[in-house]
Formats: sequence, C-alpha cells, structure tokens
Amino acid sequence: MEATLIEAKIRNIRKLPLDKVVKMWNDLEKMGRKANNLDRVVKLLCLNDLAYLLIRVCRRKDLAQPWFYERIREVEAKPNGHLDLWAREHAKSSIITFGQTISDILNNPDVTIGIFSHTRPIAKAFLRQIMREFQENIVLHNAFPDVLWGKNIKESLGLMRSARYLLLTIFTKTLNQ
Repeated sequence: MEATLIEAKIRNIRKLPLDKVVKMWNDLEKMGRKANNLDRVVKLLCLNDLAYLLIRVCRRKDLAQPWFYERIREVEAKPNGHLDLWAREHAKSSIITFGQTISDILNNPDVTIGIFSHTRPIAKAFLRQIMREFQENIVLHNAFPDVLWGKNIKESLGLMRSARYLLLTIFTKTLNQ
C-alpha cells in the first residue's frame, strides 16, 4: 500500500510550486526510510522529477529558486523537438545539457546522446561533468545499481546497456572543423 501511495504522489509532483515540492520530497524520503526502501523512492523521484534529480541528488542547490524551478518544469514538459534559445546565465546548460542528459540516460540506458559545441574543450567539459556525476554520486549508485557500476572509472561512464553491440552513451562533436 505504501509503495502505491508513494507512486501516486510522485505522479502529481510536477504540478506543485517549489516550496511545496521540497516538502513533498522530504515527506517521500521519510516514508522511504520508514519502509526501508529509500533507494526505491529516490529512483522513482529521479526517473520522474528532473528538479529532484538536479537539486537534491546532484546537489545543484543554486537551481532551488522559483525562476530556475519553472524552467526545469518547462524542459520536463517539452524536452525535445525544438531549439532552446536562452540568455546567458539562465541555467540552460545545467538544466538541459547536464540534468536532462542524466535523466535521459537513467530512463533509457541504451540511449546515445551527442553533445555538440563550437569548440572541443566546451563539449568535453560537459562530458566530464556528466561522467563525474555518474562515477562519484553515491546516491545515484544506490538508486540505480542496474544502470551504474564501477565508481572511479577514468575513461568510461560504466553504464550497463542491454544492447549487445558497442555504442557510446554520450559522445562529443565540434562544429567548427
């Protein structure tokens, strides 16, 4: 019964304003600890709530502001199929390139994602940031043992894929060659 209640609350979480969603996260984590299934609750939240993944699990507390929270919800509502043109310092890279990429991989470990940039160092920096999160974030490792493995791997993301053929999970490409 408790698992069903948790899943029902998570389904409606995107409709809540930031102050209420933080309280909901606290309540759901408390329920998870009480039922001795916190990792399951964290996994469900990560798979269904980009704000939780970014702010709580990836420790991006700078995004816990109403304006950024609204942008996160906009990205969740329509993550693909259009060009995102945002002004500088509006967290587009944090929300989309970092957070949405991690979310896409956790939701579908067989996905292949390209990070394109006008210079190679910028694209590689995003790749390194994502790799570091997958390698070092213990909360993600505990919640996704079926996807993440190998904590300190230098040249790979250490992701489990169902595909038998070799494909990169994330690759970078420079546009000015």
